[in-house]
Amino acid sequence: MKHISPRLLVLGWTVFALFWAAHPAHDDNSSPKPTESRPNILFIVTDDHRPDGARALGNPDLMTPNLDRLIRRGASFTGVYNAGSDEPTVDNSSRAMLLTGQTCAHLPKSFYTAPTGKTSGEAENSAVTFPQYFRKYGYQTYAVGKWPNSKTSFQASFAGGDNLFFEEMHAAKEGGHLRPMLHHFDAKGAYRPESRFKALGHSSAVFASAAISFLDKQSPNKNNKPFLLYVSFTAPHDPLQPPASWAERYVPASLRLPENFRPQPLFDTGEMTVRDEQRLVRPLQPSAVQAEMAKYYASISDIDEQIGRILQTLEINGLTENTLVVWCSDNGLMLGQQGLMGKQNLYEPSVRVPLVMAGPGVRRNLRPDALCYLHDVFPTLCQLAKLPLPTRLDGQSFASLLDGKEKQHRKQVLLAYRPPLQQAVRTADGWKLVQYRVKNQTTEQLFDLRQDPSELRDLSEQSGYQSQKQKLLNLLDKKVSQ
Repeated sequence: MKHISPRLLVLGWTVFALFWAAHPAHDDNSSPKPTESRPNILFIVTDDHRPDGARALGNPDLMTPNLDRLIRRGASFTGVYNAGSDEPTVDNSSRAMLLTGQTCAHLPKSFYTAPTGKTSGEAENSAVTFPQYFRKYGYQTYAVGKWPNSKTSFQASFAGGDNLFFEEMHAAKEGGHLRPMLHHFDAKGAYRPESRFKALGHSSAVFASAAISFLDKQSPNKNNKPFLLYVSFTAPHDPLQPPASWAERYVPASLRLPENFRPQPLFDTGEMTVRDEQRLVRPLQPSAVQAEMAKYYASISDIDEQIGRILQTLEINGLTENTLVVWCSDNGLMLGQQGLMGKQNLYEPSVRVPLVMAGPGVRRNLRPDALCYLHDVFPTLCQLAKLPLPTRLDGQSFASLLDGKEKQHRKQVLLAYRPPLQQAVRTADGWKLVQYRVKNQTTEQLFDLRQDPSELRDLSEQSGYQSQKQKLLNLLDKKVSQ
């Protein structure tokens, strides 16, 4: 353990603002062009969905036939990271970065910390989302499900929508996932608590039904605008309330605990009293963790079923050929790995996310392992849709990876949780350094992810790895631009 220098304590997001330096401005003032050849976009986001959250992604205990087919049909990325968060509600920050192509270092805090309040003029002027941008260029934009960010931005982003949820998570006392409290779309943006309605069905099913209703009005034979359908599920975020039809198919005792399961974390991460880490009694008991895993897996299988309904509707309506399908999550979850339960840390299951793209311009059955940020998605969509890149983007398009010819994207990614509390660097050759600064002490971990993907062997104190460790420390300290 090391004493923290005063200089390091004041860096905070400043380090990462410099690392995530915005790239040269792109022209977004050109006139919108005809949209006949542009693909439709079906964008699906799931909530707290781990990077191994499908059978085809390496979890044999999961039943996910629809996601598995989507993965085989397109490109499934294994090196995509959520850049971080400066608050425990990691999904709010992550979705804000995904939507805007900017990091939290450059976003107004009001954009992602006050989903039920008013947003500032700064947020309205500087945080353009990709649905908002695509709407400007003639796309019909439609939203379903969760939007925990600026409501002003939501109204600018979407021309329509239904079964909308503007909060962080479903309240169990109000029905939770089983009878969620939702909003219908309001063209005036007046989403007041009293205007909510109690949906007749599980959250995942009612979100899928709203998406299907929209797709049933589309046809390749009609002169419709290209559409961008944004479907944001609230599962498998807790409260874990899968439908009984799926819950009964997962037997807790039959589920395999991961090799890096621990009853307790090795040290204080600085965020052990947050709600996510208080959901189970400590030390963690294998049977209790398996019970959580069973409900979590059942929630994922239900989402898989609902995504299958949506993809089948695309096919029935003749829309598959010209629709780019994107599925990703906002962040992962530990579920007992490393002695943790939540997402308020920088271990791989929390900070790495699934990302799958399938459709026009994407090679089938591709598994890129290039390093990317989740906020690289915005410029990538622009390139695939042949739109000019907007200004103020921190993201970099990885469209060149989608035909399998290019293999690398970023040399390293910088990760942060409530910096300087936790920060990390992960390089393209598989090295990862994590720093924790808790109670005036610094703890470091060094992992070789190519040899140790479960982060079991900390090499930070071993003599043969001090040169490698110093290289990564230099990346953090020198604030090298990516």
